[in-house]
Amino acid sequence: MSASLKETLALLKGAKNKYARGGGKTVKLKEGRTRVRILQGDDAHFWRDLGVHWIKNADDKVVVAVGCYDHTYDKPCAIDAAIDKALKIATSDDELKMVKGWKARKEVLVNALILDGPDAGPDPQILTLTPTTFGNFLSIMEEYAEEVGNVLDPDTGLDFIFERRGKGLDTEYTLMPAPKSKPVDKSVLKRLNDIDAFIEREYFAGRETKALNAIGEIAGVHVSLPSARKPGLLTSSAATVAEEVEVAETVAARVATARTIEAEAEVVEELEAPAPAPKAAPKAAPKAEAPKPAPKAEAFNEDLSDDDLAGVLADLDDLG
Repeated sequence: MSASLKETLALLKGAKNKYARGGGKTVKLKEGRTRVRILQGDDAHFWRDLGVHWIKNADDKVVVAVGCYDHTYDKPCAIDAAIDKALKIATSDDELKMVKGWKARKEVLVNALILDGPDAGPDPQILTLTPTTFGNFLSIMEEYAEEVGNVLDPDTGLDFIFERRGKGLDTEYTLMPAPKSKPVDKSVLKRLNDIDAFIEREYFAGRETKALNAIGEIAGVHVSLPSARKPGLLTSSAATVAEEVEVAETVAARVATARTIEAEAEVVEELEAPAPAPKAAPKAAPKAEAPKPAPKAEAFNEDLSDDDLAGVLADLDDLG
């Protein structure tokens, strides 16, 4: 027996709600007043920061929207590096304006029930707030902590009235607790959106490569995607440039240290080396021996006898 139309429609409704949660868009506050109940699950950190680079071409057409690792995960961002390079080589005011428009736009995402207006519904939706508006909300949370307790509590918490006025850069947001609030059905908390998965799917998951290629084509600058985030290696948002930067800095530091130690060792070795022995002075040529004086003729000191003397005189007479 085939399922009845009523049963099929019930299943379709459930499936629609299931796949719509975090399916591909967030809700932004409309102009005027909107009643909202911000929700908190088991995680005390009920919000998520998000930065998005909207890369547009010269015709102001969005080529790709990519998440910013810096604002979203507090990690170094390759897109930021590419934008910084593009800013340095921009040659006209139009180019400069275009590249500045690529800088990340900051948002804060929360789970919320939209209780009135065109976006109202029974299921939690991902609500986008400006950082300033969310900061004001946190201030009210702190202010009402003693009187109400946790304003996010499903039973005793508060609804809030958000008001949006103006457009574009002149847009202003204000908020205040609603005069009366109703408890939130506990089943709603079981249908909270996985904001982390939504962010990863919609703004990361391989979009960096496309964004860097687009920046290269438009601005003529090229920044390589860190190997830890190249497709086919790691796709988790936890695999960030910071790890490679840290490794590179460590290696560089070690190389520098090694070179310093080596240089210092050379200096120490040079200082500690024994001084070379003084060279011996060349030996003087041996002095020539002075010629020995000729022997002096012996003086006749001998005493001659009278006979001998007489003989000598006789010999002289004969010679004469």
